[in-house]
Amino acid sequence: MGVGRFVPVLLSFGGLYITLLICLAASTAGGRGVALITGIGMWFYLYRLRATIRLAFQIPGSQPYAAASDGSQIMRGQWKSGLFHCCDHPVPNGLMCCCCPCVLLAQVVGRLGLFDYVLTLLVLFLLSCTGFGGLVVAAFVVYLRAHVRRWFGVPGSVLEDICVGCCCCGCAIAQMATHVDAYTPGKCSLESKDALPGYQTQFQHQSPPPPQAASTSYDAPSSAATYSAERV
Repeated sequence: MGVGRFVPVLLSFGGLYITLLICLAASTAGGRGVALITGIGMWFYLYRLRATIRLAFQIPGSQPYAAASDGSQIMRGQWKSGLFHCCDHPVPNGLMCCCCPCVLLAQVVGRLGLFDYVLTLLVLFLLSCTGFGGLVVAAFVVYLRAHVRRWFGVPGSVLEDICVGCCCCGCAIAQMATHVDAYTPGKCSLESKDALPGYQTQFQHQSPPPPQAASTSYDAPSSAATYSAERV
């Protein structure tokens, strides 16, 4: 076992220890707001520490090789990124899930070929102008996340989708956008990528087949058909 794999673990433990000291000092001084913010940071450190340990010691479930990918390089069997990893690509994923989540959600829908991107964006914009639009969007995120899990074989439950869609709607959208490769890292765009191969639906515009010319000649029956008719 190499010594190098212990370095990120020790750094994570050091950051956790420093955060814990700051949290204790803030709570002793009476700064409840600072203590709350620091406590959230400590929880984040614990979350990252768990992932770091799994990667360092190659614990099953931490490596992407356990999940197969199709021809479009979309991971199967597990999420490509964690729920709170929207800042892995702050531009555009983290920025869009905070400032314009409807655009990011419409890009995911267009990437999967479910609905037209522009039409989805227009409907989401109209819903955002109503008082109940947030509930409808949250319900749609729950529905979409459940179907993404089913399509790509990601383990989970409907209860998990409901909790994530209602409590962390922006993070759920960012997670799905990363999984289906709906954006280009480092580039903000209001356009949608092409639908994934194999996931186009009837909403994709296809030209109708050319009409067949009507036949004016009479096709004589085959000899086998004539022989069968004579026997009858």
